[in-house]
Amino acid sequence: MSWDTPLERPLLLKSPSQTLTTLREAADFLLQRFANGRSAMLAGAIEDLMKAAEDPQPSKIRAASRQLGRLLDEERILAVPPDRFDDGAETASDIERRIRRMFAPLRSPSAR
Repeated sequence: MSWDTPLERPLLLKSPSQTLTTLREAADFLLQRFANGRSAMLAGAIEDLMKAAEDPQPSKIRAASRQLGRLLDEERILAVPPDRFDDGAETASDIERRIRRMFAPLRSPSAR
């Protein structure tokens, strides 16, 4: 299990000025902030964090990051609202890969 896995993107909180950057920081924050609370969104965030820690695949890290962002946005805790959470949305790295492919030099047939 790797709780030190970085989130898809850091989440800046309003108060106290704090940034969540890893699964561990996110889990610790949730335990501290919501120790007595129970909600489906909280349960989903915790479940997704655990899945990402157990098996840190990009898709699981993305799911945990987005569920955490939704929860913190709903609770009005984020200093900067997250991008629109659309499960089909491209990440910055997806967009960067597309741009690199678009601008990659074309190889001539003789160079292949």
